[in-house]
Amino acid sequence: MNKILIQALDLMHCPVTVKTTWSFIRVTLSDGMTGWGEASWIRHPAALDAHAGAARQHLVGQPWHELERYLARETNGVPQAAILSALEQALWDIKGHYAGCYAAGLCGRAYQHRIPLYANINRGIVERDAAGFGLAGQKAARAGFTRIKIAPF
Repeated sequence: MNKILIQALDLMHCPVTVKTTWSFIRVTLSDGMTGWGEASWIRHPAALDAHAGAARQHLVGQPWHELERYLARETNGVPQAAILSALEQALWDIKGHYAGCYAAGLCGRAYQHRIPLYANINRGIVERDAAGFGLAGQKAARAGFTRIKIAPF
């Protein structure tokens, strides 16, 4: 397993709404194993690109354990911290896959076997008033959600 190399490191920006773009890192190893991490920085997603490029340049072709050394570096601002955080998530994801469990399983026994989903209705609301939040909440409830997250401020 020590001869497994980092084959690719990709940053993907996924526009979710007009105001929101989620960003994800995918680390692919030479044996086909893939790890994912979330790197979103909603204020300026494109600011993540240079830091992902620097990580790609340093890591591709290296043994996958080089990720741990790379993560020990000092951060210089939020965009770089977001990329490093995503790379750490991807590393834990890979370790979990190799261990045959979810990354959380590497830390011990699962506390809950099922985690209920919630509807995050914040970004889809154009009219941010009581009526707008009410309509979005009703739509989420009709879709089967029993928990709803809002940030009306």
